[in-house]
Amino acid sequence: MISPTLASLASKGRACRALASTGSPEISVVIPVFNHSAYLPRSLESVFDQDVGSMEIICIDDASTDPLIPEITAAVADLPGVRCVRNDRNLGISETQNRAVDMARGRYIAFLDCDDHLRPGALQRTLEVARQHGEPDYLFTDRRNIDSQDKTLFDAVYKLVQSKNGIKRDLTDRMIASHLKVVRKDSFLRAGGFTQRYTGIQDWELALKIARFGEFAYLPEVLYCHRLHAASVTSSDTRGQARKSNLLRREHLESLRAGQSGDGSWAKFSIKDLAGKSWYCPDVLYKAWINGHPCALDAHGALNPVEIEFITDFNSYFDLIHVDNIEVASRIGGSLWTPTLLRSPLHRSVT
Repeated sequence: MISPTLASLASKGRACRALASTGSPEISVVIPVFNHSAYLPRSLESVFDQDVGSMEIICIDDASTDPLIPEITAAVADLPGVRCVRNDRNLGISETQNRAVDMARGRYIAFLDCDDHLRPGALQRTLEVARQHGEPDYLFTDRRNIDSQDKTLFDAVYKLVQSKNGIKRDLTDRMIASHLKVVRKDSFLRAGGFTQRYTGIQDWELALKIARFGEFAYLPEVLYCHRLHAASVTSSDTRGQARKSNLLRREHLESLRAGQSGDGSWAKFSIKDLAGKSWYCPDVLYKAWINGHPCALDAHGALNPVEIEFITDFNSYFDLIHVDNIEVASRIGGSLWTPTLLRSPLHRSVT
């Protein structure tokens, strides 16, 4: 027997006039699911509450181990415009979302994690702004971080940290284009979707690939509630995650530098001049790299935490890093985009 909570959820879904059972909806909402039965009903309810012309929901269960998930999806599976599917085995978030996008009929895809929810009017506002901006390839908003009880923790607002260089330049250094992210389906497919190699930072990978050919738009409104709780998907391997991020950025940087051979001269930088200057990589380093110069970093001596963090975050910009301190080498080693990056002593490495 269906519980009163799920009966109420199904009733709200039936009352949602935006759900499109046929034709091509304006937007497809993709909800990848892995457990989190305590939050999934709220996520679905927030979509049913959207005031938008037409939409569909694709709820895709990545072989959850939570026994309540099938009950929740079954309660809404028969609603018009709702498709609930389950992977035969756990594929991971990247492949699960790719599968959902392949199924989608909408021109735009909105991604919603199963433990998060949308704020009222979120989809309507994003589609309005998309039309105003000539239907960009990728649109994103600000978000509100909440706890397990829906209490507001803080708002993540891009305009508070954005640089003068624009979205694509900022995106090279940080994943600033999330949440809510709404992507044109044809742009998603052109970019090749998510790749398994970058699972964990797959959203950033997709945004960087679209940045090579597409246009972005930013809607400065808090339209997405992102839940931080004990069971959130996190990485315990901090340095390993940093290494993956540096590999991804390096791959993107090399695509930007294609055809820029430079004159072969090295651009040399000191950690003392770079660290702590900006939330992003300093422009002087970015420009040297883009102009085709191999970049070397002088990081000899004992470094402070800010300097260590800079190398951990941005070593993808360098072709050589000179260190002569064993503790420094140990602390940054696991984050390097390539293990051959370190050199010592300084004066013998680059001529």
